[in-house]
Amino acid sequence: MLQVVHCAVGFVRSNVVMTAFQVASRVFLVWGVLHSVPESQSSVGYPMLLLAWTITEIVRYSYYVLNIGKIKAYPLIWMR
Repeated sequence: MLQVVHCAVGFVRSNVVMTAFQVASRVFLVWGVLHSVPESQSSVGYPMLLLAWTITEIVRYSYYVLNIGKIKAYPLIWMR
């Protein structure tokens, strides 16, 4: 949820509406669907989903931090 706040206050240069949609879709998917279907909680897909999102966030925020310092990390830019 803080991602939307970060956009709104200008910490990151992302569209607030698009970020809100992305966050809402994740919350809906994780809480609304995965929590409602007990079989999904014991599936291997559940930790894989969380791991994929975690890696995505690490790449994104590493890019933001390096961008603040005017550092170009081309592999990170490619991953993003």
